[in-house]
Amino acid sequence: MKHLRRQYRFVKTVHSKPELSQVEGKWVVLDGANRCSLPNEVVNALISQGVLTKGGNGLLTTPEARSWLKRQHLRLLQEDNHLPQPTGPVVGANDTIARLSRANKGEAEAFLLPHHVLVANRVSTLIERSRLRPNITQNLSVLRQPKGTTPAGIADLSDMSLDCRKKLAELISHLPKDCAAVVVDICGFDKGLQQIEFERQWPRRSAKLVLRMGLDHAAEFWNINAYAKGGQRQRF
Repeated sequence: MKHLRRQYRFVKTVHSKPELSQVEGKWVVLDGANRCSLPNEVVNALISQGVLTKGGNGLLTTPEARSWLKRQHLRLLQEDNHLPQPTGPVVGANDTIARLSRANKGEAEAFLLPHHVLVANRVSTLIERSRLRPNITQNLSVLRQPKGTTPAGIADLSDMSLDCRKKLAELISHLPKDCAAVVVDICGFDKGLQQIEFERQWPRRSAKLVLRMGLDHAAEFWNINAYAKGGQRQRF
């Protein structure tokens, strides 16, 4: 996790538009008193993942960096927090997961339990690594291509991206259609519950029920125990 912490701190610092320099095979960022560095090969890996991009003589974060930072924050939080039920806010794949995973005053438990948060984090990571475009939620059929066919534009994807798309397609085929769309919209593209309800003309508070149902189906598919601790992470 030490390497992940360095990457998280580096990307977060780059996001604030600091001074950058390349010294002896590594990138160094300075933002006031904050200084951190990463080897060139790690920075290049982050560029290939779509988190960073080169601009002029320096580095810039991409639009995907904000979601990446949130997901890594969750992973680090899970590593440090081994309680069965988080007692404070959980920084999840997005603000919706964070809010629903926090118990309100007077409630015995939150609407989303730790295993739901783990599933949401895994879906977010799959979508990030799949290099999917935002319009995937309007046309999930791109992940349901018949065997032997190749969707347009897929030739330039890495083996990891193709593998993640396959795993995501397997999950989506297991979930009810509405559940799959809501899980992908919220965990992958930071849509809010009210936005989903407005777009689909659903009753109030229905989207969060569909979300939890979808996360339960995904937990069953991946065999993630309902008593999973907040610090436990499933392997891909």
